[in-house]
Parts: sequence; C-alpha cells; structure tokens
Amino acid sequence: MDDGGADGEPRRLEQAGRERERAYWYREADKEVNEYMLLPSFESELVPAIDYKTNDQKNELFGMLKDRLAPVLPSVRDFAAIFDPAIAEDLAPLEQLVGQAVTLMPQNVFVEIASQSGNSYATLVRNNAHLNITALFGEKKFRIPEEDTMSVYPGFLGAYPNAFFTVNDYDLERFVGMISSMQTEGDYARLLDNFGVRRTSPKFWQQGDTFHLAYKKDAPIEYGLLDYNRLENR
Repeated sequence: MDDGGADGEPRRLEQAGRERERAYWYREADKEVNEYMLLPSFESELVPAIDYKTNDQKNELFGMLKDRLAPVLPSVRDFAAIFDPAIAEDLAPLEQLVGQAVTLMPQNVFVEIASQSGNSYATLVRNNAHLNITALFGEKKFRIPEEDTMSVYPGFLGAYPNAFFTVNDYDLERFVGMISSMQTEGDYARLLDNFGVRRTSPKFWQQGDTFHLAYKKDAPIEYGLLDYNRLENR
C-alpha cells in the first residue's frame, strides 16, 4: 500500500515492520520461497510519512485505514453494533480465544440465541492458523492449532454449517464459558449435550427449517439452501 490518498501520506509499513510481518507469514517456508520474497521487486525505497507510535505498526496502520474508510465501510458484520448490547458483551470473549478451545470447535457453527424480544443468530468461525500458506497440498504440515482464533459474525456466514447450537440469552454466558474452557473432545461433547442440535436429534429438521427461514429473512439476496454434507455428529 504505497499511496494513502488526498493527504499524500504513504499508507504502508516501515521497513522493520515489513520484514517482521514477512518473517511471520513465511515461517518455516522453503528456502526458495524466502529467496523469492526477498527479490528487489517486492521492496522500494519509499519511506512512509507516518510517525508510528508503537512497535505494532501493522495494527496502527489498520487503525488508520479503518478511520479513513469509516464512511464507506459496511457494518453488516459488526456484531457489537448489531446485537443487543448484553448479547454482544457475552459473545465478545469468544473473539479473544486462542488455541485448544478454538481448535476443538467445528470450522463453521450456526447459533440461535433465543430471547423474549425475538431470536438472534450468529455464526462462529474457526480461523485455522498456519506457519505459512505456500502450497496447495500438505496443509497439516504447517498447521499450528495453538494459534487458532475465532470470529463471531451476526447472522449467517457460509453455506456449509458443521454444527447447530441453540441457547437462551440468559444462558449465553454459560455457553461462552463452556467453549472458552474446553480442553478435550469430551468437553466438546458436553457442550453439544447442553446446547447442540445433532443431526440425530428429533429436533434437527425443525431447527434446520428455522435457520433457513431466518437466513432468508436476514439476507434475502445471498440466501440459498444450506448444504448439510459437512455436518458433524461428534
């Protein structure tokens, strides 16, 4: 990112920050990959006109870009702005999780949050961490589950849910607490016992219909039938 716009300030990291990010993105990459990424064509002599205040230049840069683009950035995925404040507060800890508790979760989870004022829906996404992504195959070789994180999205994201959960708003804190404290497959099984709708449940198809109707109402343009091919039954 070389040009930031009308103010003329380059929107890019300074050299030390670029080198640090590149080293992080390509951890344990093959020698050929690292040599390729160090070619002169990937660098320039341009010095950014940004007075970074911390050593975390990347997040500082993201913050500047977010502020600058605020008038045009979509808010449809901002769960703090969309959910009831109490629900948003209860869900927020999930986005701070790193490692084992996240790794035990399925890749894509739909959650129904029931309340007297109406039901809300969220998607929990497991972000798989890697040392690097430099090849189409052999992903497991570069996986680092201890760095996995979770994202929370309002409504529905994706067409291949791996699991369904239903929780009352007054029980949401316990639901989040059970996820946060998971260490074993047994812990995940207990989470399902309390809040999951397994595909063997007599309520499964009824719950599936509920998700479909909510998805259609929430996003009528993007809406489509969900594919249950990847549903787990752990």
